Amino acid sequence: MTRRASDAAAGFSPTTWTTNVLPPVELSTEQCDKYRVLATQLLSNTLRDYDIYSADPRQRRMSRRRWKPVKTRDHITVYKERYPSPSSLASNPPRTSRTSVADRVSMAFRGNEWTEPKLLVGTGWIEGTLDDVMYGVASPDAQHMLLKATVVKNALINGAVLACIDAPCAADPFRFLGIKWFVKGPPTALQGIVRPRDLVFIEATGITTRPNGERIGYQLLHSVDPPQYRDMTPRSGMEVTRGRISSCSIFREMPAGLGSRHSKVDVYVKGYVEAHGKLLDSVALTAASTGFMSSWNSVECANFKICF
Repeated sequence: MTRRASDAAAGFSPTTWTTNVLPPVELSTEQCDKYRVLATQLLSNTLRDYDIYSADPRQRRMSRRRWKPVKTRDHITVYKERYPSPSSLASNPPRTSRTSVADRVSMAFRGNEWTEPKLLVGTGWIEGTLDDVMYGVASPDAQHMLLKATVVKNALINGAVLACIDAPCAADPFRFLGIKWFVKGPPTALQGIVRPRDLVFIEATGITTRPNGERIGYQLLHSVDPPQYRDMTPRSGMEVTRGRISSCSIFREMPAGLGSRHSKVDVYVKGYVEAHGKLLDSVALTAASTGFMSSWNSVECANFKICF
């Protein structure tokens, strides 16, 4: 266990995060299947983008003409698109014109249109194995959400798992597909200016094996709109503003380089966040990028979990 994980464990207190008892979201078999299709298609689309990114060294350099660095933690940097390209607008989840099954499902669950969605891409690497990273990333229940929030320090105020569609199992310990809710406090610089934001979204995590036998880890989040959870202010006990997100993270273990005894995991994250009005391009954009690099200390988070 790392020193930082030990320090976090020493200061951990379950009373620092108050989780309300919330009624679960009741899903039909058809709804569960639609969520599975949506998750599968979002993962497939991101893997396609990752293959393009990883195959061409020029893509890995992230052209500064198109991409502006927003935030860096350790070896992961999040970029925003300076000027939206036609291709990115075409793949924009709130305004897409595609007619795939996943897009139709996404539109059906999305509800109201997004406001000023912004494309973000995160790239970099984490020292460790794929299993280490995925153990830190996975949080299939409220307890693990709390543990992860404690280590990552991502300003979560509250959260819950509203529905579990696919749970982890012995053969697939990192598998999860379900609906989650959480409340995230505003950046320090915006406290008193903007309300905390809550999100209701499907999350999927796991490891998939590609035709060549390579194992790829993933985590995707995509906002949904269950009718019974459209207004969480009465349940959360605070004034909140509903936010939206659609992102997918890819994790691929790389061979240890010459002279190195440690494995590295390649990280690629792509997705959209919703604007805080005109504030997003300043402090709020930096805060939004934090969620895109939440895996930066996933190995530390894995060590922390072992303590409990």
